[in-house]
Amino acid sequence: MNRKLLILLCIMLLPLWALAELPEPFTGYFEKVMFLRPAPAASSDSLATIPEGTPLLLEPVNERFARATYQGKTGYVYYAEVKPMPQERKVEPYPAYLPQNKYLFALPMDNAEVLMTVQAETPVTVTARTDRFLRIETGGKAGYVYDRDVQDIGDMAMDAAKAEFYADRAVTARQYPLRHAAKVLSIEPNRVYIAEAVCNGYYRITVGDDVVYVPVGEVESIRRGKDSARAAIITPETELFTAPALSAAADRRLPETQLFLLGPITNGFQRLGSADVYVRANDVTSYAVGAIEDQFLQITEEAPLLLHPEDGAEETASVTAGQLMDVAYATEQWYLLEVGGRWGFLKKDTSAVPLAIDLQMTTTAAVLSEDASVFTGGSEKACRAGLRLHVTASAGDYYRIDLDGRAGYVLKEAVQLLGTDTELAAYTATAPADIAMMDFPDAALSSVIGTIPAGGQMRVTGFNRCYLIVKWNGMTGYVRQEGLLTAETRGMPETEDAPAYELVLDKSTGMTYAFRLTETGEYGELVICAQVGTGKRTTPTPSGTFLLGRKERWHAFTLSYTPHTTEYVKARYIHGWPCEKKSVGTVMTGLIQTGMVTGGCLRSPFEFARWVYLNCPSYQTKLVIVSGGFEAPANAQSVRVR
Repeated sequence: MNRKLLILLCIMLLPLWALAELPEPFTGYFEKVMFLRPAPAASSDSLATIPEGTPLLLEPVNERFARATYQGKTGYVYYAEVKPMPQERKVEPYPAYLPQNKYLFALPMDNAEVLMTVQAETPVTVTARTDRFLRIETGGKAGYVYDRDVQDIGDMAMDAAKAEFYADRAVTARQYPLRHAAKVLSIEPNRVYIAEAVCNGYYRITVGDDVVYVPVGEVESIRRGKDSARAAIITPETELFTAPALSAAADRRLPETQLFLLGPITNGFQRLGSADVYVRANDVTSYAVGAIEDQFLQITEEAPLLLHPEDGAEETASVTAGQLMDVAYATEQWYLLEVGGRWGFLKKDTSAVPLAIDLQMTTTAAVLSEDASVFTGGSEKACRAGLRLHVTASAGDYYRIDLDGRAGYVLKEAVQLLGTDTELAAYTATAPADIAMMDFPDAALSSVIGTIPAGGQMRVTGFNRCYLIVKWNGMTGYVRQEGLLTAETRGMPETEDAPAYELVLDKSTGMTYAFRLTETGEYGELVICAQVGTGKRTTPTPSGTFLLGRKERWHAFTLSYTPHTTEYVKARYIHGWPCEKKSVGTVMTGLIQTGMVTGGCLRSPFEFARWVYLNCPSYQTKLVIVSGGFEAPANAQSVRVR
């Protein structure tokens, strides 16, 4: 046969695959489970099972099989049904986030390699998409996540929230309302910010040119009550308005920068102090300050008052050594004070000593010394001996007083306390004869403010020393007790010069004694004594020397009421047996106990508690508590109340 013809015939008889060119290596996946086989041929043997949706790098070796590596094993897979990798479509990059923790895949496939876990609320940038996946960039890495797991930041719900808030420390503001968003800046402590919206637990605010987000849970809302206020810096450039409206622009500006207290926001405006002048809330820098009750400062050295609550700020006024000042507002590190009509911040340091004020019932007093001074409004003025005063509180070496409607302070050593207005169970009394109503419970210092005619009806509401406090004809004053006493008031002091007493409790025996004091302050006659219940081991009655304080005709405990209750230390009292209602007829017999049975109080027989209530003036009578070693007087049994 012709040699050329034979060669041609052999070529024609070669398998078609031997003439075809094999594909280049490529990445693909299968929609069903595949087996990794040890050879490029059909076989029941398997090196591994490959889950559906697993991307593989395939290197074809013939028309049916391709070499692949899976989990470190290299073998062959049948690739006739291979699917090409999903096609990406570029998108204009936009910010998004993942609400929950999710895997970042190296390829847009279900079983692709996991590059990392993207934490919930981490901002990401979307750059491309496939049918089911988004390509994102985050933390310096790029990969794929399911599109259903991604939320567009621009689609987050924003609720209107014109709330005012502040923080008492530096709080981080973030680029987005997300836990893992970038930190942009820290908001200034105590500065008031106005929330434009709330989203995902964050306030949105504008600080300069930045729109940032602050966690709601890390700041304090400004409440509209008396517990907080705002101090704002008003500059000559700040536009003023005569009403909370843009159409009410004022024709003047402040001549210099000052600090003002602001009223609440109304229509986006705030009023300056008590004046009828307004500013736009967004035009001013303001600071939150908490209201303080019953505290004043004793200035120990000259110090500046500053416009800002920060060291080195501009000075607006100053305080001088020796000044006594009421504190109206404060932050954690600053006091806000008013001096000469100007507000300013004073650093809480050694330049001022805060003296906490113990609240008291109104107590009457008289000035003793000719050279006594009263401090009021930051200034000092002399006062005459015999000046009558109403003491409203005690603070350190000073009494706080009400002087012609203004609060002031006077050294304790310069005055004599006379008595305390003490409440009674009110009753109606009839004047047996014409009775003078006085404005002060002291015969020498009082003035007559009215005369109650014989037969006139008056309401008795309390007592002070030997005088009854009554209401009559729209007036309240003091009257002598003759002919007006009832079971409620019988046994109270009869004259202004009633003796002084001192109480002694011996905790080892549970006996409490009341001694009349001699002119030299020594123990004289034992007047009354009683066995009382004292504190349990877990809530002991304290030892020491205490001044009797606030009195209540009935004190309400959680499950009972106690009559004739006298406080001797905060939340610890001398009181009568507990009752179910405000009536001794409802006494709780199971609580008529002595021994260590109370929460620290002196649980006493009714008559003993009543005697102390009527005869031992608050803030003048001492209670001495000892734990044994006290020798009982010889006549104790004869005056003991049971």
